Amino acid sequence: MDLDNLVGKIEATEAKAIERIFLNEGSSVIRIDGMLTYESQKGQNFCILEATVVSSDVYAPETAVKQMWALSGVDKWRIDANLALIKAVIMAANPGKPLDGLAIKAAITGGRNCSIAGLHIKATAIEKMSDRGKSYKDWSYQYAKVDTPRVTTNETVTEVATAKPVSEKSEDIPDFDM
Repeated sequence: MDLDNLVGKIEATEAKAIERIFLNEGSSVIRIDGMLTYESQKGQNFCILEATVVSSDVYAPETAVKQMWALSGVDKWRIDANLALIKAVIMAANPGKPLDGLAIKAAITGGRNCSIAGLHIKATAIEKMSDRGKSYKDWSYQYAKVDTPRVTTNETVTEVATAKPVSEKSEDIPDFDM
């Protein structure tokens, strides 16, 4: 066995990521661990946010969570809604800061080295019913102070960045937010 060759291969390989569950209900203050965009093997584009729960009305502290948004391969209205949600995440992490193309690129690329890694936001999902009677999650994102001790429904947050509600235009709504 060529041990130096093996060590070189291991060194050049990316470590397996920790297992994360989808953030899909309730209200949680999260620390952003990273954000990235990528193209799947099937050629679809996605943006993924990886985070760790600080406090929540659903998840235990230190729970590893993620959110994923499709940027291709779905209806145009869904892509537009997903872009608005991604923008809301970036705005919530950087309240009051200008948001131009460079700032957006720095936030959605680099994984753990993205510009919003280490920042805190409050992510809230509210179950709603479409005009067609189909259930969906309405997401909003807010700035969260690091010292936020616990998430409550009546918590006062001074700076807010909220995505516009997604209008229901299709019966092809996925079970989770993509």
